Amino acid sequence: MPRHGILIIDMLNDFAHPDGVLFCPNNRTIIPTLQKLINWVRKRNAEGKDDIQLIFILEVHREKDADFRVRPVHAVKGTWGSDFIEELRPEKGEYIVQKRRHSAFAHTDLDLYLR
Repeated sequence: MPRHGILIIDMLNDFAHPDGVLFCPNNRTIIPTLQKLINWVRKRNAEGKDDIQLIFILEVHREKDADFRVRPVHAVKGTWGSDFIEELRPEKGEYIVQKRRHSAFAHTDLDLYLR
C-alpha cells in the first residue's frame, strides 16, 4: 500500500500548453523534471515497489461556472483545455482528482484518499 503521494497539479492544456487560455510559460520549464519523476515512480511500481502513488489533479469547470466572472473561461469539463498536456498524461490505474475550485482539497476526495 502506498505510503507516499506525488501530486501533479493542473498540468492541463489551458495552463501548460502555449495555446491554452491561461498559459503560464513557467509551467513548460518543469515538464522535463516531472517526466523524470513520473517515470521513476512508474518504474518502481513495475518492479513491485508500490510505496509511492502518483496523483493527478484535474481542474474542470461547468460551462457557466462562477469562476468565469473573474477569470477567462478555462478548463471546461470535456474540452481540450481541461485535458492533461500530452507530456504528462496519467496512465490507467493512476489516481485522478477532479476539482472545481483552486484547491484540490475543497469538495474533493483528496484528503480522504491521502489518509
